[in-house]
Amino acid sequence: MLIIDRDDRILAADAVARRRLGAVPDPRPVEVPGLISFVAAQARWGSDGRSQTARMLADNGGWFLVNASLLDDRDAGNVAVVVQPAPTASVVDGALRALGLSAREREVAALVLQGHSTKAIASALVISPWTAQDHLKAIYEKVGVSSRSELVSLVPA
Repeated sequence: MLIIDRDDRILAADAVARRRLGAVPDPRPVEVPGLISFVAAQARWGSDGRSQTARMLADNGGWFLVNASLLDDRDAGNVAVVVQPAPTASVVDGALRALGLSAREREVAALVLQGHSTKAIASALVISPWTAQDHLKAIYEKVGVSSRSELVSLVPA
């Protein structure tokens, strides 16, 4: 966890947060990486008091989940930021969104990535196997692949 002020200076940080900040590539020599500054600004100015969340790529190819919450009741106050390894489901959903898939297509693709058959996908989503197959065809066309194995290779595990 780290606390940053309205000028994006670190007021306090635990050792884990400092280590994780060191694992985030940023082209500029700054104390707080750009994405963390952005999420903190969202927490300050546009969240109606709600915390803000984003995913951030680490230099080792993994992903972090960044959660920022305004600590003060006033705008432009200090923000608490938690940087933690992103859950696999969050990374997969982000990758599928980046591929331009609809919500239903993301559900189908996530089940494919888990190794489910078309019949199992249909059962899990309470649709017919033909509808599941139609969703798979649409997914393949959108992302430019022709098989499950090619789809799996596009999405980080």
